[in-house]
Formats: sequence, C-alpha cells, structure tokens
Amino acid sequence: MSGRGTQPPGYLPQTHCAIPAGATRWSSKRITLAGDGVRLTSAQSGIRFAQQLDASNPICNAGEYLEIHRSVDVAVFEAALRRVVAEAENLRVTFVETSDGPRRYVHPDPEWQLQIISVSGEADPQEAAEAWMRSDLAHPQDPAVGPLFLFVLFRAADDRWF
Repeated sequence: MSGRGTQPPGYLPQTHCAIPAGATRWSSKRITLAGDGVRLTSAQSGIRFAQQLDASNPICNAGEYLEIHRSVDVAVFEAALRRVVAEAENLRVTFVETSDGPRRYVHPDPEWQLQIISVSGEADPQEAAEAWMRSDLAHPQDPAVGPLFLFVLFRAADDRWF
C-alpha cells in the first residue's frame, strides 16, 4: 500500500485543508420544495440534531474513489452517473426545518454537474486527486442545500482516471 497505512485503496481519511483555487463543489442555490416532505426517522433526527450543534463539523461527509485503468468516454460516464442519481432517491434529498419540524424532501431532478479535473501534470497524480478529495471532505454541507453529493472525474492520463 506504499505508505498509505492499512486502509484499503480509495479510502480517504478526513483532513482539514483549503479547497484549491478554482475548485467548486456546486452552487449554493436552494432547491424549490414541493409537497409536505416526510418526517425524519429517529436516526436522521439524531444526525440532524448533531449537525445543528456544530454546523462547521464535516463528520457526516463520506467519500470514496475508484481507479480506472482504461480510457473513459466522459459523456457515457456522466450519463451513467445521471442514471444513478435518477434511480437513487437518497442522493436527491435535502433536510429542511419547517413549522412542523424537520422534513426530508426528495427532489425529482437536482441540478448538478460532473467536474472533470486534470491531474496529469502533477508529479504524483493520485496524491493530487486525493488531496483535492480530502479538501472537499473537510468542508461541511448544509443539508438544506443540495445536492448533497459530488462526482468528480480526475484525469491522470488517457488510460488512468480517478
């Protein structure tokens, strides 16, 4: 594992560092809510309460990556991700305080974009991609603003992607 500890490949421990200049997660545009939403489960309520106690804590962020050793058709890759988002309801939720308490809203088609970042000019492309990912994971997300996911495709070479 070449100095990466005993964690499996793709594991990203949280570290606190700044997001590199020019790198963005998504707009902070609030999603228009429709309907009454759904009451949170007790587990969701507990997480929401903890997040409210320390909104600057990114502890609920999670990340993982895969290394791809072949060329990638970016349009096909993005189409596959868009299908995943369309089919996975949990990727399309936001959590909002209402007069009836916190509610979970599922959005039919959240606005998002796949970011493509080249790390091919870096001395260690994998480390550069991992540093970007750790930086992003270090920033808490507002559960009332979505989407609450991010997909980035890092190009290390024509036949190596993260």
